[in-house]
Amino acid sequence: MKSRTPGFIGIGAQKSGTSWLYKQFEKSSQIDLPPIKELHYFDRSKIYPSPKFNMESKLHKRLFNLKWTFSALRTIKNNYEKRNWYKKWFFSNYTDEWYLSLYQDFIKFSGEITPAYAILKEEDVKKMSELLGKDTKIIFMVRHPVERSWSSFKYKYRRDDSVLSDTEFAKQYFLTDEHKLRCDYLRTITLYKKYFNSIFIGFFEAIIETPECLLKEVFKYLELDVNEVGNFKGLKNRVNKSKPMPIPENIRFFLEKMHKEQIDQLALNYGLYFNKWQSKINYDNETNYEPYIVLK
Repeated sequence: MKSRTPGFIGIGAQKSGTSWLYKQFEKSSQIDLPPIKELHYFDRSKIYPSPKFNMESKLHKRLFNLKWTFSALRTIKNNYEKRNWYKKWFFSNYTDEWYLSLYQDFIKFSGEITPAYAILKEEDVKKMSELLGKDTKIIFMVRHPVERSWSSFKYKYRRDDSVLSDTEFAKQYFLTDEHKLRCDYLRTITLYKKYFNSIFIGFFEAIIETPECLLKEVFKYLELDVNEVGNFKGLKNRVNKSKPMPIPENIRFFLEKMHKEQIDQLALNYGLYFNKWQSKINYDNETNYEPYIVLK
């Protein structure tokens, strides 16, 4: 059977709403999703900080890892209705043909959401485009980098209160190459604009303020029936919510200074909701903007 090609790819900065988006897509009668949210196919290289469960392409080499093998068998046993998909997921050589075959039994519009694709190097974004086609819909979920940075720090160290209260440790975390890369929205937008025909930029803030409006615009971008969204329950429910803990003022000042140049550039290049970010960091009066941008 010829493999279907995924129609969309969801990417995003950590703690920017991609899990929320996946949960809403699960409710849709128009979308087929892999049972695993993050497939991490295009970022399997050692150079990326992503999970390494599928880094080894050859099945016979993975089977020597008994912990992995038993975990795979247990997953298949516990997911009987999805067993054929999981058999293919675990017990195959990982190739482009294999990746596309993960979608071959889907009837509806399909795709995957892997936030870490936002930090792919140019050659891997190009590879994705060549495999899937330039018309593949790209959904990029973003969040004000000051709030996103603090949320990711809280989530990563949620079990260690002593670390959460260590402002100097937090500053060092924010200065790591990985963290700065995940906040580099300009880089991500530039690369995906180069290799794909359109990008939908969705703002995390809308999940709190106007989630139905945001989701309808996502559906419109995917060319799906937006009326279905009105039947979805719990749109304001947060997913993977971080520990409630206000950002200390000295940390906020540090992050605002760190991200101001990029926010100014985003506002200059793309305007709209990025202007609201700019107003917030400059402590100006905020103007309302639609919580999405479509770049073509």
